Amino acid sequence: MHEMTTAPTVSKVEALDDRVVDSRRSKATIGSFILVAVIFFIALDVTARLTFKYWSIDHFNSPNRSWIWWAVRDFQAQKEKPQIVLMGSSLMVMALHGGDATYLQFPQNNVLHHRGLLFEKMLESMLHKRYSTFAFAIAGQMVSDAYSICSCCLDYPRKPDYIIYGIAPRDFMDNTLPNPASTETFKYLSRVSDLSQIAMRARPSIWDRFDYFVGNVSFLYAHRADLLYLQHHYARVLFARLNFMDDLDLAKTPIELRKIAMMELPEDDASNEVFTGPYKPSEKYLDNSNEYRSRYRQFNRKLFDEQRSYLSDMMNICDKRKIKLIIVNMPVTAGNLQLMPPGFYDQYMQTVQSMSAAHSDHFIDLNNPKVFKDDCFMDSVHLNGKGGVKFFEKLAVELAKTQALTK
Repeated sequence: MHEMTTAPTVSKVEALDDRVVDSRRSKATIGSFILVAVIFFIALDVTARLTFKYWSIDHFNSPNRSWIWWAVRDFQAQKEKPQIVLMGSSLMVMALHGGDATYLQFPQNNVLHHRGLLFEKMLESMLHKRYSTFAFAIAGQMVSDAYSICSCCLDYPRKPDYIIYGIAPRDFMDNTLPNPASTETFKYLSRVSDLSQIAMRARPSIWDRFDYFVGNVSFLYAHRADLLYLQHHYARVLFARLNFMDDLDLAKTPIELRKIAMMELPEDDASNEVFTGPYKPSEKYLDNSNEYRSRYRQFNRKLFDEQRSYLSDMMNICDKRKIKLIIVNMPVTAGNLQLMPPGFYDQYMQTVQSMSAAHSDHFIDLNNPKVFKDDCFMDSVHLNGKGGVKFFEKLAVELAKTQALTK
């Protein structure tokens, strides 16, 4: 028996042809819409590029209030240039805020407090001369961030006479850092100043370089932060006119919702939510060893050499601008040193000391466990208020002894 097959009827063939035609028309329609959208986007991008200078926007503004935004805003508001600029990561941040809070017996607002009041007092007592200070210390600051701040902000007419840069091993090698261009400091300063000279070096990943390339091609993509700022700005204006809130720069969100928001945008601090109080003996020591195990988990030679090159660039800028650079090795606990890869700390010290000597920069080593005992720390790397007071006292003594603040 042979199976009998029948040829498709004429109506089925016509229906099949109609579906093919409809499919082709649908694809052509979609293609037309895509082409129109691309043309519209290009026209909008070109229009934005041509009219940007007429936009009512301050390029120093930002959609989020990061620590670098607060610092730059305060630095620009200074009536006179500071003689000394303090730089460093959260190790310097906590020494500054905790030390001043303990010295004054009054809580310090971390995002608004940018002067070393205790340090100024110590210098005047030791050197019989008054020095003005400004703190560009930012939590998480890498050497590449310090270079960016120095390059973009510390030039004529606001260049200081001295930079006191407190550094630590993590500033050269942090395995949780994707790349130098990923920090909030680098992102913000790339918008307000010219960091094109190191743009590719700071983006070793092919995808980060592609993102940078797209930003150079598309004006709207490159200025997406400005567009987001305008959105926030006009939303604030609308809410103010509707009397929803008086001051939208203040945090008024319930703490639990604020924690969720901080997880989405961690580098965004209101002017009324981050304070450091005076030291109290009852303060508990925080064990952050797991965090630093992650940061130190392996010796990343590439990252270390990369950050070393930024320190060299920073030193060259200081030489060119006649800014005296003073490098200070920050105190950390013996427990934190034990978490580092074998030989890393010795290589870090040898590198910093030799580079300082080559540029005739002063190097002051304050990582002395006999001076800064465990009761001076709030965790394995951050000084508490008691440690902050001792840090600036010892720093003033060393500066007087070495005559580092003399021209």
